Parts: sequence; C-alpha cells; structure tokens
Amino acid sequence: MPGTSERKRFIGDLEEWVVGRKLMKMNLDLDEHDNNDEVDVPTVLLQLVTATRYLQRPEVPKSKHFAGYLLPALDDGRFKEEIRCPARILRDLGFSDCVGMLDGTLDPLEYKPTKDGEDYWSHKSRCGISAMVVCDDKRKIRYMFIGFCGSAHYMKVFCNSMARQVSKLFSPGKYLLADSAYTTSTDTIASYKKPAAGVMSANNERFNFYHS
Repeated sequence: MPGTSERKRFIGDLEEWVVGRKLMKMNLDLDEHDNNDEVDVPTVLLQLVTATRYLQRPEVPKSKHFAGYLLPALDDGRFKEEIRCPARILRDLGFSDCVGMLDGTLDPLEYKPTKDGEDYWSHKSRCGISAMVVCDDKRKIRYMFIGFCGSAHYMKVFCNSMARQVSKLFSPGKYLLADSAYTTSTDTIASYKKPAAGVMSANNERFNFYHS
C-alpha cells in the first residue's frame, strides 16, 4: 500500500484544525463574524496547500556538463537544433518535423442550455462545449480553441480554427500528431483507424504504437 504523502498529511492536519476551530466557536456560542479583522490562518493555509500540487516542487536533475560545456561550444545552427521543439521530438519520439500534439476534449456543462440545447449533447452522452488543445513534447499548452457546441466533431473544430492559421503558425513541412478522430493531411498526422490498424496490418499497428 503506498504511503501518504507529506502534502496529504499536512492537508489532513489543516482540515482537523479548521474543524476544531469551528467546533470551538460553536461551543463558545461565538458568531463566525465576531472577529472580522482576524485572519483565519488555518482556512487560508488549507486553500493555499490544496491549490498547489507540491509542498516543495522537486528539482529535476540536469546535466551540468551538457549545460556548462557542450551548449556553449555549439555553433548557431547546432544550438538551435538542440533546443528547438522539433529536434527534441525527433530525438525522443522519432517523428521528424513534428511540432506538437493535437487533441480535442469536452468542457462539461452542469445543465442543458435552454437555447439549442440539443447542439450541446456530445458523444460522451452529456452536454458540453468542445475544446481543442495543442501541446508540445513537454506537455506545455501552445494553442487552445474553445467555443463550438459539444456535438461538433473534433475535426470540424480544427478546420474552423487552427487549420485556417497554419501558414502563420507553422514553418513549411511542420505538422501535428493527432488521434484517429482527425484526418491525416499536410498539417496533421493521425493514427490508423480499424481495420487498417488491425492485426492484418502489422506496419500500421507498429506505427500506432510509436504514435501513441
């Protein structure tokens, strides 16, 4: 069984502290608004801690030799090749000229809109707004488009948003990786759909493996 993290233990202690203070006020018959100038330290701390992923963000070890000796020795061309996104993707994933990953998602709505509510009903069997997100190989969001109803196909969202700006956003020959919901084109390379990705197409299945 995995152990409880320091952050979770700290949140548990803060929650007990907050509840304890409220019980004490109830026992003493104190109004919550009696001390308007007093800062509720436990509640503020609890809000801050729960809003962050780490109590102390772990440091990612970096190669001092690479940063201190190799990078300064590179000429301009090699330096750009080493630090730009397509070079990293080619080195780590094997896709030449790829600049990012494309996918669609659904921002769910709590209630069905009163006007044209059927248009918001999505393939996930709930109402929502369709969103398109592009990230780089470091999972950093580089582009986002939100606004189409949930019933809109992801490819339709792409064609009516980013696809219209490809010439401004991409250098010639660059493309995005996308799942099978998208159509392969000069701008996107999608994974194979069945039956093309089935056991009868070993190369396609192998491609999908590296693609994913």
